[in-house]
Amino acid sequence: MRGESSMNHWWLAAGLLCLITSFVHVVAGHFDPVVPFLRTELEATAKATLHVCWHMVTVTLFMSSLALLGIGLSPGIPGAGLLATFIAGLYVLYSIVFLVIGARRFRWNLLRLPQWLLLLPVGVLAVIGAYVVG
Repeated sequence: MRGESSMNHWWLAAGLLCLITSFVHVVAGHFDPVVPFLRTELEATAKATLHVCWHMVTVTLFMSSLALLGIGLSPGIPGAGLLATFIAGLYVLYSIVFLVIGARRFRWNLLRLPQWLLLLPVGVLAVIGAYVVG
């Protein structure tokens, strides 16, 4: 268990980085790749499904931000460590997906899909806050 601190700075940092990532996703992602994707000739249902998936990611990013910021401010909430660990797992796994696909698709040019550079630190900070602190 962590000490009696009123805040968990690791979770706050993870939440803030996740919030920044959310805004990068919404703003930069709107112009590249969403707008070009929506202009393709892909079948309408497939296009709509993938567009929904994009916004499911948006929801996940923002809700993760709120959750991490909330437990960062009040780390004594029952289940806070479990929630942080779950979010950390998601973000580490998301990073692995980007790294694997980037490696395979772009011959190890991992900056072609740089999203892992923001996702992985969220996961690492969240897990540090859950297990290393205190």
